[in-house]
Amino acid sequence: MKNTIYLLLLLFFASAAVYAQNWDDIQQSGKYYYSVGYGETKDDAVNDALSLLSKSISVQIRSSSSNIVEELNRNGVLDSEQRMNYYVEATSQTALRDVKFWEYSKPPKCEVRAYILRSAVDSIYAQRVERAKQLVRQAEERLEKRQLDIALRSYYWAYALIRSVQEPEKVKDDSGNILIDRIPMLIEDAMDNIEVAFDKREGQSVDLYFTYKGEPVNSLNFTYKDGRSESYGSVKDGYGNLRVHSWHAGDFYHIDFEYDGLSMLNNDDDLGLIVNFVPKKIIPKSARAVKGDKEGKSYAENKKVIEKIMASNEIAPDASQLVTGAAQSEKVIGDVIKAISAGNYKSVDNENYFTPQGSEVYNKLIAYGTGKIIGTPKIHYFKGANGGVVARGLRMSFSFNGYRKTSFVEDVVFTVNDENRIDNISFGLGAEATNDLLCKRVSDSDAVTRQAREVIVEFMENYQTAYCLKRLDYIKQIFSDDAVIIRGQVLEAPKNNNADGIKFSDEGRKIIKYNEETKGEYLDYLRDCFSRKQFINLNFTDADVQTLDEVQGRRLYGVQLRQEYFSSNYSDKGYLFLMIDFTDKDEPLIMVRTWQPNEEDITKIYHGGRFLKGKDYYEEDEDKNKM
Repeated sequence: MKNTIYLLLLLFFASAAVYAQNWDDIQQSGKYYYSVGYGETKDDAVNDALSLLSKSISVQIRSSSSNIVEELNRNGVLDSEQRMNYYVEATSQTALRDVKFWEYSKPPKCEVRAYILRSAVDSIYAQRVERAKQLVRQAEERLEKRQLDIALRSYYWAYALIRSVQEPEKVKDDSGNILIDRIPMLIEDAMDNIEVAFDKREGQSVDLYFTYKGEPVNSLNFTYKDGRSESYGSVKDGYGNLRVHSWHAGDFYHIDFEYDGLSMLNNDDDLGLIVNFVPKKIIPKSARAVKGDKEGKSYAENKKVIEKIMASNEIAPDASQLVTGAAQSEKVIGDVIKAISAGNYKSVDNENYFTPQGSEVYNKLIAYGTGKIIGTPKIHYFKGANGGVVARGLRMSFSFNGYRKTSFVEDVVFTVNDENRIDNISFGLGAEATNDLLCKRVSDSDAVTRQAREVIVEFMENYQTAYCLKRLDYIKQIFSDDAVIIRGQVLEAPKNNNADGIKFSDEGRKIIKYNEETKGEYLDYLRDCFSRKQFINLNFTDADVQTLDEVQGRRLYGVQLRQEYFSSNYSDKGYLFLMIDFTDKDEPLIMVRTWQPNEEDITKIYHGGRFLKGKDYYEEDEDKNKM
């Protein structure tokens, strides 16, 4: 971080010297930190001035952080002094982003005077308070959607930010509540409303069901520890799964709801610094003992909960969307499900059931960890967007052994061609998203037609699955040769930047720069990434599909998604934006792919209007053009 700030300051310094202030006023007004640096070269003098200025700022930060020092000592954190030094250094470097300075004398002995308003440090604390309030609002919104993983960590991150400011006891919400006291109660209240029901145990696999205020939890992360190792699990649409050792008795399963979200703080340096620095707040109610059964059978009182979750997660298609007379497709899917249930995968891996492409994807699927079917599948047979039949309703858990055991729950979707052979398998977007995107009634005036929705949903399911199953060949096919690909936060692009002739707006040109890659470079990155990771899992929420103007006769859509990325050695959260050419619905092409770190301010998130000229695609009415 220090080197980055230093380079930015040099760029600023090189552009223009600042003479607007009288140096005596700066020294005597009491409004500024100031320093004088010396060196044989201008760069040496700048570096000396910044070092001295940083030390002055650090003294105030340390004195104003006495509450954290006391907390560190009270909690017996052995490396408290080292952690405090790191915190002070990083915070002072953040303040230095607003420094101003001028060159007072030139070589052979350079003198550089630097100064910064004392209020710059105060503004850092003000920004933390504002972000904390944004996170609290975000947590409340996510609770409404029963996305407990996002809600809990948003609360906790807000709590950590408030604990890092000068006077945390003075930070209040809009209702006058003191947040340093209220947030732990909100976290505990959310956890109080989570119920966990044991379903069954088969060998080392345990199925659990999760509800929040009686309704299925849409997403939640938890850990299970048995004294020897740790197992990580995630909940999707109320379903969760964990792996245990064979010697586990099965009376109780002790799990902990994850709420600090440490693994999701990559690409968020400021928040990551604070959450890792402030001593962890232990929330007693995060621990839950789930009553099991030695024989691995579900209790009668749990069956009602399980039945309710299963009923609420059923897909509800319109009759016009379903295929009639699909007996042969039903037999093919039924036989494959039986083979997966019995672990007899190869018994159906032949041309009677799969096309060559379908067989390839099937073998990648069964190699994706240890797979197990959850619950009793209730399959619906949809009309495929490009013909054939799409079978939805199978739910599976996939477990991985490694540094810690990890389990994910996925909806599995089969595509059957006109010859009644499985041509593709993908991970679905979940029951709620499927109902929202495909199964709700679509009016004739809707900006995104039902047919377009079907094409887009199937494409996004294939896109998500390609990363999970490491299908580099498929990813190569769906990116335009001239695609604009961005893997990180962005700065500014050259004026002639385009993707296959598409002219970008001024805003779009500013976006396309940082980590911009060619298709070949991006594929090389993925090839290396896939080789180093035991598993990859993507979770999409908050889908927003925008109908864009036709460009050179092509039908373009903008797809904006909140993406959570998990792998065996790295996790992050952010927003994914794809501009996709659906002119040929059999071969859609991605023209633009951007990714940016998580933002609370929705107006800062990339969308179609930021890239194409002539129309503001992001309307104040958020329901317009949305799926």
